Amino acid sequence: MRNTLKHLPPQDILAVWRSAHGQGKTQTMWNALGPRTTDVMARGAEALALFSESAWREGRARPSAAPLKKTDLTAIPEPQLMNLYNDHDGFLPARWLKEM
Repeated sequence: MRNTLKHLPPQDILAVWRSAHGQGKTQTMWNALGPRTTDVMARGAEALALFSESAWREGRARPSAAPLKKTDLTAIPEPQLMNLYNDHDGFLPARWLKEM
């Protein structure tokens, strides 16, 4: 996170947002921030993969770990998933840049 904030500071994003106007605003932002944005997205994806792989290895490394059964992998009804993803307790609210 620290590296992300150094590589693409929120102040830079807001400065470009505030200085860009009109229909080309998105393209102006991409031109100014695109390479750094893709860098931090790639780093984030790599970190998530590392965490996932590490958790999987840790879980499988224990002799007492139960094997995953096919019946454990079932579809979850969409309303149940929506409740999980829309539970905002403990999370900061999402905001549009224009609201900041």
